Amino acid sequence: MRTSAPATPLWLLIYAGCAAGPDQITDPEVAGPAVIPVDSVLLEETGELYLGNPFSLVPDTLDGSFLVSDFFQNQLIRYNRDGRLRQTYGRRGSGPGEFTGVGPAFILHDTLVVGVDGRRKLMQLYARGDGSFLGSYPYQGVLGIGEFSVVDQSVVFPSRELTGLTSVAVWRYPDSVIDYVVPLPDEYVRSAIRPDGYVGQFAAFHGRGSAVAWPDTILSAMSGLNEVFLSTREGSALDTLHPPAIRRRGVPEGIQERVDANDVPVGVHEFSSSLTGLYRLSSGATALFQRMRVRANHGKKSRKFNWDCTICASCR
Repeated sequence: MRTSAPATPLWLLIYAGCAAGPDQITDPEVAGPAVIPVDSVLLEETGELYLGNPFSLVPDTLDGSFLVSDFFQNQLIRYNRDGRLRQTYGRRGSGPGEFTGVGPAFILHDTLVVGVDGRRKLMQLYARGDGSFLGSYPYQGVLGIGEFSVVDQSVVFPSRELTGLTSVAVWRYPDSVIDYVVPLPDEYVRSAIRPDGYVGQFAAFHGRGSAVAWPDTILSAMSGLNEVFLSTREGSALDTLHPPAIRRRGVPEGIQERVDANDVPVGVHEFSSSLTGLYRLSSGATALFQRMRVRANHGKKSRKFNWDCTICASCR
């Protein structure tokens, strides 16, 4: 039997803004995006259910509630807009409807809640209302970073698949078949297909991608490159975009060959920089998040991570 406990001080902070204005930058070397808090929600917890390692946050636009997938609990947790605990989906375990390694979540057609089990490579479906388990669909590849785009009757998500050398998956629910589209960039193909038969360090270390979609096009990126790729929904290339590097350093040129050859200079920490996600904004623009790893100026062995965000008003 679950016993209630007072809500603990775990806060969900809601932010707005992505780019810093000139009056907000005090140190050009470390200035990043201006993240402005606009609201916060105190989340209810109990003695048996509390957030230990939140993975994703999904707003439910039907009623203002939101879902949190928590890697510690290995389940999806729904909260009301005021932070009160409402219900859960799935639980820890390896049986039907259970999670061995919960990942992203999304809402499908306003009636289904989908949670991804990243270890078993399953998308698990639950009834939005009562949380009952409805079935699961397997997928292939390494799941990427960022959102799942639900467009028309399809779900588009990043998944690096080395058998067909693709970077994006398209699931036309309720069809059980998932199409794997958008060819991997040449750097990843060279790193994945090697004479020794092993996957190179570049494809393994920078192996996660991101994608957003519209009814006719897909915008995708891989974490180890600076480029963003525009494709049709069937995966045919339309254009390659080069986001401006104003404060964003990006990854160095020739990174794939050098990482696979273990030729990474000491002190060049930008080799660990990565493009960490693409996100569609309510304005119709697309946000590109970049993690920059650079050496700080205040210590010989010091390192730092900066985050930068580029807004693309017309990426498609």
